[in-house]
Amino acid sequence: MPVPDLVVPLVEANGHFLDFGFRGPEGAVEASRRRVAVPDELYLREFLDLDADDPAAVLAFCAAYGPVGAFDLSDLPRPFRMPIAFVYEEVYEGRNPPDGSAIKGHIGSHTVENVAAFQCGVRIMVSLWRCLTGEVSIGEIDKLVVEAGGPSLLFEKRGGLSRELSVAFELRAYLNQGLAPYHVRLEVGDGSAWGIGGHNVYNAMCLQLANHIAENARYRPCAAEDCGNLFVRTEGYSRYGQNRLRGNKYCSQRCANRQAQRDYRRRNPRPGRESSLSVNSAKGDKT
Repeated sequence: MPVPDLVVPLVEANGHFLDFGFRGPEGAVEASRRRVAVPDELYLREFLDLDADDPAAVLAFCAAYGPVGAFDLSDLPRPFRMPIAFVYEEVYEGRNPPDGSAIKGHIGSHTVENVAAFQCGVRIMVSLWRCLTGEVSIGEIDKLVVEAGGPSLLFEKRGGLSRELSVAFELRAYLNQGLAPYHVRLEVGDGSAWGIGGHNVYNAMCLQLANHIAENARYRPCAAEDCGNLFVRTEGYSRYGQNRLRGNKYCSQRCANRQAQRDYRRRNPRPGRESSLSVNSAKGDKT
C-alpha cells in the first residue's frame, strides 16, 4: 500500500515542550499546512538514527515531518504507553502555548520523551521482525520488549503458543496500533480490517514496515565501512529502475560512492606517499 503524504503543521520549542499548530487567523489555517512525501525507509534511516535525547535534533525532525505520533500516545500498545500516558493526563491535556508564542490554532504538544517512546517502539518492531526472519535470536530482543513494559518472550506463554508465535503476536500488538488509520492490518490467523482517519509520521513508518513484511523483505547492513545502517533497498536506485531486493550492498548511492573511492585509493596509492612509506620502512630496518 502506498504511504500517503503527511500534512505537517508548524512546531515551536517552548521549554521542554514542542507545541504544534498553525499561524494566523483560522481562515488561513489551510494555507499554512505543508504536504510532505514520506522518504523511503524513513523508519530505518532518519528515525532510528535520530538522537532522541537531543532536543534540537527532535525539533528538526518534527519540523520536517510533524508530530511523531498521537499526542496521547494511543499509537503505542497500552502497556508500553501507560507510564507516559499518566504524565499526559496530568501535564499535556488542556495545555496551551505561552503568551507571545507564534503557534496559533494549537493542536497538541510533544516532549522529547514522547519522541523517544515512539523511537523505542519502532526499534522493537524492527527487532521482532528480524527475529521472525531468523536474523536475531529471541534472547537478543527479549530485554528490549520487557524494558518497554511488554511480556517476556522467553517465558510468557500465550495459551501454549510456540515462542515464534509469541513473537508474531507481540509484533502484531505493536504494529496494528500504528496502522489504525489505514485499511491494512498485520494478522496472525484470521482477521479483518477496520477504521481509517488522519495519520502521522509514526503511522507512516508503521505502514512502511508492514509493506516490508508483506513482501517478506530482509534487512541487510550497509557494507560501507563507516555506516552499517540496516536497509532493504538502496536509496536513490529506484530512480534508475533498480528497485531490487537482492544484490544491493549499500544503503545509499552516497555510501556506495564513498566506499568505491576508499577502495580505489587502497588499490592505487599515491606514488609520493608510497615512496615515503618505503623510506621510513628502510630507516626502521637499519635501527
